[in-house]
Amino acid sequence: MPTHGKKSAMPDGASPLATRTKQRRKANIRPWLRALHRDIGYFAVGLTVVYATSGLAVNHLKDWDPNFKQVNRTHQLALPLPSEDDAAAKRVLASLDVHEEPREVYRASETQLDVVFDKRTFHVDTVTGVVHEEGQAARPVLRVANWLHLNRGKRAWTYIAD
Repeated sequence: MPTHGKKSAMPDGASPLATRTKQRRKANIRPWLRALHRDIGYFAVGLTVVYATSGLAVNHLKDWDPNFKQVNRTHQLALPLPSEDDAAAKRVLASLDVHEEPREVYRASETQLDVVFDKRTFHVDTVTGVVHEEGQAARPVLRVANWLHLNRGKRAWTYIAD
């Protein structure tokens, strides 16, 4: 039986088992707190890097478009192409393995047929069979980072950004 009071270092009413249980609980929660603190730190550092990168991109809008890159390609088609515009456009799209529907097909000149999509245009030279593709392709990661950085219409994101 333990001795309580002035001769013992143990407070009155405390048993050795209760003291050891408290120490175990304290010791068991410490690794979880460290892991949580580490993970929150990684998240904060990640957000800082994303904000710094997108901040640089947004500050240099005059020099380049951080959300999209310009696409300019040249393709060569087999000739002859059909004389009707829609049939020629279908042949061009089949040759280039494009499966989306064009928004518009029209004659820009006697020898040029333009096939217009939402984000790109094919300029087809019907005499030589040369196709100039011009358009935009999204920069997926940087585009999302810029969208978050600019914080347009995202009230909840304001608290994370701050």
